[in-house]
Amino acid sequence: MIAGDQKHRTRILLVEDNIINQKVAMRLLDKKLGYNADVANNGKEALGKLETSDYDLILMDCQMPEMDGYETTRIIRDEASAVRNHKVPIIAMTANTMSGDRETCLETGMNDYVAKPIDFQDLADAIDRNLCADKCPQPQSDHSSIIAESQYVEQGVADTIPSEYGDDPDLVELIDEFVLGFGDDLRTMKETLENGDLSALRRLAHQIKGAGGSYGYPMISEAGKMLEDAAKEQNSGNCTLAMNRLTALYQAAVRGRERDK
Repeated sequence: MIAGDQKHRTRILLVEDNIINQKVAMRLLDKKLGYNADVANNGKEALGKLETSDYDLILMDCQMPEMDGYETTRIIRDEASAVRNHKVPIIAMTANTMSGDRETCLETGMNDYVAKPIDFQDLADAIDRNLCADKCPQPQSDHSSIIAESQYVEQGVADTIPSEYGDDPDLVELIDEFVLGFGDDLRTMKETLENGDLSALRRLAHQIKGAGGSYGYPMISEAGKMLEDAAKEQNSGNCTLAMNRLTALYQAAVRGRERDK
């Protein structure tokens, strides 16, 4: 775990062309993780910054106009290029979740990988792994553990839950769209569960897990992970419990958005 005073001295470069994704990522980095970060809108702009400034870590979108993340990374790693630090850690950020994407990123010269939509804990862990090096223990995830039913039967869901980013006027419309779409996602997941397609349910749950964190709803992200793990274990009973919790959280999120308007 990176100490607070070290975070303030750490410089991160976010390379991302999408304005909304920039705002969400910068919100996570600044408000939730405590890091200072600069933004580059594409690979060419990133190279310009890297030729004049030193950064401790780069968050690199893979698909961008002008110059994508793969080509940008190859140039950074090229000792003949003009960037100041050819060994700066690079964490890939990509919406591609197909098998082999992680290997492609690593083969290009990137050090790590997080999938979009960005999950807060996944991002925090990746940054810790790459900034700590040998100084910090690296967190290990055990995705094969069986989830106890008691994990699902937690404290009751509050009547309303606000988004942690609800006070940002630039993100309000995006949050509303997420909550509205969450209802459609729930209906799709319920139908998938009723049809017994737990593999498809697992993929849908993974998306909710990431989106919940990205839009300021960590409780939704946690419940999405419960559902994802239950589907992976082919445990229909725990899937139903997790779906019930997600439904309650959705209703509380809707009331939270109505209250804030």
